[in-house]
Amino acid sequence: MSNEFRLEDVTDGKQYGIHDMVRVGCGDCEGCSACCRGMGTSVILDPYDMWNLERALGEDTKAIFRDHLEKHVQNGLILPNLKMAGEEEACTFLDENGRCGIHPYRTGLCRLYPLGRKYDETENGGFSYILMRDACQKRNLTKVKLRKWIDTDNLPENDAYHVRWHWFVRTMEQKMPGVSVPEQMKLAEYILKLFFEMPYRTKESFYPQFEKRMGMAARKCGNTTGERKDR
Repeated sequence: MSNEFRLEDVTDGKQYGIHDMVRVGCGDCEGCSACCRGMGTSVILDPYDMWNLERALGEDTKAIFRDHLEKHVQNGLILPNLKMAGEEEACTFLDENGRCGIHPYRTGLCRLYPLGRKYDETENGGFSYILMRDACQKRNLTKVKLRKWIDTDNLPENDAYHVRWHWFVRTMEQKMPGVSVPEQMKLAEYILKLFFEMPYRTKESFYPQFEKRMGMAARKCGNTTGERKDR
């Protein structure tokens, strides 16, 4: 999530850690699927999301892209986002009852909503969680411990991964204006293929596979390991 906004304009003005209680409890979204509709290209995937989708669907990446994803250009990179379809622009994973058909494997942005991450741009990495004001249409939300809301296994390892991926993307976005347009396209297509189109081994842990691909990206693209350059 970009930090190019004033927190007080779009959030409750606070920053949270995983042990904090946050007012996000929505009664299991009963009777509501508003946040699964009309989201445009905003639900952008990361590699962990892709691994989870492959686990959920048991399909190859070509089929997943064809049926459920779009390719989204962001600051010179090509990243996939969830496809919105039909007159109501509904997520393609939403079933006829307005429920998520892949809920245990839902994307990271879906898992957080209405929370987001604010990355530390000045110190040695890390992030805090922020609560987007009035993002959820439910009223009288209850307090839930943030760690429980995120509902992710191996959360410290997952947090470290998100920092790595965030800084990889930022580094590549900064790199793009300094190379020719044909080279930009080659890099963007390589990153898309390496992290999203090349299948993952779904019965194995995601993180070693990600680190291996980060090494491949570093050899291909230069200083893109996801480490802060200003440390």
